[in-house]
Amino acid sequence: MAKFLDDPVDLLNQILANTRKLERKAKNALPQKVKNHKETHRQLTEIEKNRMCASDAALRLFSQVQVETDNANFYDRAYAVLLAERDAEMEDHEC
Repeated sequence: MAKFLDDPVDLLNQILANTRKLERKAKNALPQKVKNHKETHRQLTEIEKNRMCASDAALRLFSQVQVETDNANFYDRAYAVLLAERDAEMEDHEC
């Protein structure tokens, strides 16, 4: 994790890339012939919710990066923000 803190842009790109990868994996895992359309809709809604969680966290982190660039403790704060966002998502959406 520490290597990503060297460049906040790389961290954001990694978050978004992992989100897209998980979304593709989840969509590919859906059965080809689904009899229960409600379950399919629920699964797709869950995928979208998880994608939005990660995107929102990345955007908030990016905003924090812009505000804190002149601060000597920037990397510590960026890491703390990322951990707080992850913990909040896990509580809110059971990610």
